Amino acid sequence: MEFLRRKLKLRSRKPNEKKQEPRAQKRTKKPSIRSVGRRDAAKTSFRTGEVLAINPGVKGRLAAQKLGFRILSSTEIPGLRGRVVRLKTPPGVDTRSARELLRREIPTGGIELNKKYRVYHAAKEPKAPVKPGKAAKLPPSRDRSRSVRRARSADYACEADHCFSRSVLRWKSELESCSGGVRIGIIDTNVDLAHRTFQGQRIKVGNFIPTDRGASSDSHGTAVASILAGSRNSSTPGLVPSAEFFAANIFYTDENGEPATDTLTLLKALDWLDAWDVQLVNMSFVGPEDQLIHDALQRMSLKHMIFVAATGNEGPAAPPRYPAAYPEVVAVTAVNSQLRNYRLANRGPFVDVAAPGVNIWTALPDNREGYHSGTSFAAPHVTALLATIYKDRAKERTRDQLMSHLPVRDLGPEGRDPIYGRGLVVAPPDCHGSEPLTDPIAWATKSSPNKRTASPAALGSALSLSSGRQRRRAPESVLSLDGKHRASTNRGRSRRR
Repeated sequence: MEFLRRKLKLRSRKPNEKKQEPRAQKRTKKPSIRSVGRRDAAKTSFRTGEVLAINPGVKGRLAAQKLGFRILSSTEIPGLRGRVVRLKTPPGVDTRSARELLRREIPTGGIELNKKYRVYHAAKEPKAPVKPGKAAKLPPSRDRSRSVRRARSADYACEADHCFSRSVLRWKSELESCSGGVRIGIIDTNVDLAHRTFQGQRIKVGNFIPTDRGASSDSHGTAVASILAGSRNSSTPGLVPSAEFFAANIFYTDENGEPATDTLTLLKALDWLDAWDVQLVNMSFVGPEDQLIHDALQRMSLKHMIFVAATGNEGPAAPPRYPAAYPEVVAVTAVNSQLRNYRLANRGPFVDVAAPGVNIWTALPDNREGYHSGTSFAAPHVTALLATIYKDRAKERTRDQLMSHLPVRDLGPEGRDPIYGRGLVVAPPDCHGSEPLTDPIAWATKSSPNKRTASPAALGSALSLSSGRQRRRAPESVLSLDGKHRASTNRGRSRRR
């Protein structure tokens, strides 16, 4: 029938009548090479057109320049015990090929890609932040907004949905003093220190944005910092305002106008926090597997520095994201007020614990406040809980030892599972924390979802296999990447329920 209609239409057309193109087709323009290049660059997991050379030495630099590489920057990083040289690749040579070329020609040191990391704004609610004193509107089906008023004291600072996370965590106001003197690092976007919630708080900011990049929005970093450091006399009070904070601003604006950062910038921030003897580090961002960053986290963990990271908001079927998937890091997923998993949260055996992260009332730039959702806003809740027991557990400051002193409520399938990890972590009864419910070594082991406990001997064995997945070693030694990474590559059981 369609063929007959076309034939009749052609016969009825006048001899000089030209076929008219659809309007949409007329407006379509062939994309330029430049625009395609930008989109391709945005899709890669690394910064295209450049590589990082670790301690290349004078001979290595000269050899690279002879091959057509150009030196963009040279940075001394004491934590690496050397220098990182950022090199521009030769014209016409793709980034991966350039890396392999340098690895052949400069065997000493190391040649790595400059990996990219991101924070996520897609999960923010509402789209338009609201001002203090006004109601923040959620989607109609989940409208739980209430008016915000200036807090008169700690007893009145949090009410109803604005601070539901405190009741979920079983938080007590007397725990705030437990974190006095603890040094907490926040690696994120910039923080709006002019916001009223940060007035009088001890926050030191370090700026590590490259000179050739513009600063990104400070919305994400301001929100994350308020969960930790917000004044108790504000309508966005933090859980541990008595601590001392070190905020590393590492996110710049990429080619698409989105916040992004890279390996070298992150290394600078980690080295800065190390120089300040920071004890806990919150990392509410994700990226690809990165050997340089993993090496740095391993070294710093040996100094009893504890790292907490968001699992990511890429969906249940997404691959593991880093730094959360490294064995040295506490990987945190998000739940709502009904203790249900956040629908966009990454899943997998690398997930350690869950914390409130859906419709979290936070500070926003320019003295505004609003709701945020995502694993980025669950991670600081766990960082705060660890800060409450850090001082009193002076001899137990490894990741696994500290986590074993925080109570956990099992969620989802019995025992550890790829959705909630070990379950919802809750506040300790006091500054000393609870007595370990399981052997601390258990925190370094990826247990099977259908097994809740195991003997200390079995937990301490080296990389035993269960259901085809590897387990990690005990925390006393430097942990290898294999235990957590290989487990996270099998995502067959991580599908959404």
